[in-house]
Amino acid sequence: MTLNTKKNRLFLVGGFLTLAFGAGVPQVFAQHDAEDLQASIPEETTLATETVRIPFELKANKIYIETMINGKGPFPFIFDTGASVTVIDQSLTEELGLEKIGKSEIGDPSGSQQISVDLVRINALQAGGLMAKGFEASSWDRGDLYQRMQTPPKGIIGFPVFHEFLLTIDYEASELVVTRGSLSPADDHVIAYTAPMGIAEMECTVNGRSVTTHLDTGGPHGVMVPESVLEKGDLEGDPIVVGRARTVNSEFEIKAAHLNGSIEIAGHRVEDPVIMLNSLYDAVNFGYGFLKHFRVTFDQASELVRFEPLSDQPIQLKMPQMRHGGPQRRH
Repeated sequence: MTLNTKKNRLFLVGGFLTLAFGAGVPQVFAQHDAEDLQASIPEETTLATETVRIPFELKANKIYIETMINGKGPFPFIFDTGASVTVIDQSLTEELGLEKIGKSEIGDPSGSQQISVDLVRINALQAGGLMAKGFEASSWDRGDLYQRMQTPPKGIIGFPVFHEFLLTIDYEASELVVTRGSLSPADDHVIAYTAPMGIAEMECTVNGRSVTTHLDTGGPHGVMVPESVLEKGDLEGDPIVVGRARTVNSEFEIKAAHLNGSIEIAGHRVEDPVIMLNSLYDAVNFGYGFLKHFRVTFDQASELVRFEPLSDQPIQLKMPQMRHGGPQRRH
């Protein structure tokens, strides 16, 4: 069999987050080039009932779902809105005998050396009452990313698996709600997004300045802001180094600081938050620490997202608790 090779096809915009205040759990965000996105969308997706509720468990602030692959399992998978491709660990690919249909390369925005991955065919993925058939996933040996975990995930369910339905992430009820329907841009707290790389990309404001934004259930943090978008006077004092992050081919520091001002998205405003800082990416990243305050509903067909607040209390993003002793370095 001749395998199809696609160079630079995948793009990882995140990595293995080893934070001093976190649990050292990997976060992987995979993106497709635009022309290849269709392969990640299932050819057929069905619901067992009109509305399907898929229970999940939070581990290190990530969404874990029991998942069947080709009728076998269940296996623990992470659901990640920051992933435009479903990912399966190489060990599970071999265990299930999945068909390898091609090769690709992945990397992160640093431009470092990329790594080779297999492209595999998923005949059927079942999560609760949802069945997705006929789509492509990526597979490589990800074991070194999960060395600290007792029960490592076997893969990541990508955002496109839910392409045909309304998807609500309900942190309060610990479930994904999947149903037919659509959002209206006239509804409260609904904003439009685009998906040039297969994940939701929209605009937020940082101290009134418009910045590109990603919504990322795979991120354990609150809001991560690129240092490049900050201006003099935006921060209160010097940032504190709180940990390091490692992608498949890069490593960088994660810092925290108080923002003098506000961040706003979809009509929701957070005043004087603590933000995470990084120097590798150029988009604001909203993770679990922010998203947990909402029921977030995606309408992928119309490219709309709704942020339904769970409370009328102001959102507070505080300095993370340090898990390790020792002095805090300041930069």
